[in-house]
Amino acid sequence: MVILFAPYLSKPVDLERCLKIAILHDLAEAKVGDIPVFETQDFKAKQRKQKLEHSAMVELCTSLQDKMGDELFSLWEEYEAKDSFEAQFVNALDKLEVFLQHVEAPLSSWTDIEKDMLFQEKWLRAHCRFDMTLFALAEEVLNQGVQKLEDAGEDVSQIAKRAAS
Repeated sequence: MVILFAPYLSKPVDLERCLKIAILHDLAEAKVGDIPVFETQDFKAKQRKQKLEHSAMVELCTSLQDKMGDELFSLWEEYEAKDSFEAQFVNALDKLEVFLQHVEAPLSSWTDIEKDMLFQEKWLRAHCRFDMTLFALAEEVLNQGVQKLEDAGEDVSQIAKRAAS
């Protein structure tokens, strides 16, 4: 996705840096497991996840014992803090990819919170607002999700109301 969307961004990105960040950002999760974002919404759970991932990255990067480990750890920290346009871009793609998979999954597998997420800013739109192309893509993916709900006869206005409360 990095290669596919980079040419359409509002400003140029360092493609090599983006690719490195994209590969690295899930490395900690590969070691400690992937915790769904909606399970880390309270402060303690989020802190626990961050601590576990930080420890995993420290362990992985120090095992390299050279500049490569330092560079990889620095790129991972950049992603976590969203300190650069490249990090924001990769983060937005990570969120978009999750929503794309979700929209493609059978509706029978969706929980109420997953339906609600289509109508809540913080899950996707907030991560894509910094770039018009990514925001437009986010809107398209969300619209497809809403359409899927409507096609299945779900009460979309009720879901949106619930999501807003």
